Amino acid sequence: MGVGAGFDVLGRRPSQLGGAFTADNALLFGGGLLGANGPAGSLVQSFQATYQQQVNQIFEVGSAYRYYVVGRTQGTMTLGRIVGPISVQTDLLQKLGDVCSGKAEDHTLAFVLGSAPCNWSVPGQGQGQGVMSLIARDVIASNVAYSVQAADMMISENVSCQTGAMYKQQAAA
Repeated sequence: MGVGAGFDVLGRRPSQLGGAFTADNALLFGGGLLGANGPAGSLVQSFQATYQQQVNQIFEVGSAYRYYVVGRTQGTMTLGRIVGPISVQTDLLQKLGDVCSGKAEDHTLAFVLGSAPCNWSVPGQGQGQGVMSLIARDVIASNVAYSVQAADMMISENVSCQTGAMYKQQAAA
């Protein structure tokens, strides 16, 4: 008996494959931030970023008109990592924390989601999906917090940062 059309064992409508990517190739890197080791040794466990713009809504007396006055953009991000023995642990904080020194690349972080496109051909979408990157520029560390749990005695470090600009880039498949 060949593999072909049939029915779902539970009577459900079959889902369609929208594409595939591998999570093990996701990277966090940053220009000159991570030194010769690249992302290795930074022990980042979590990453969260927000990006917003100031929006003021004003109204005109005597009419029903509404106006938006849009201000500047601003972002925040948090890196959660495990404190380890590699020098990149201190390099990251020194470079992000010092607003007056370094190069622009020392204040740029990028998070690459997924990997190079998988080799599956998806009907109507072609070959692969591409890679999406989130890039934060003008990153400055504003807060650092430490914690430890008795169960594993690993020291966790949470670095809060501010960013002036955030970009999303999609690489073509």
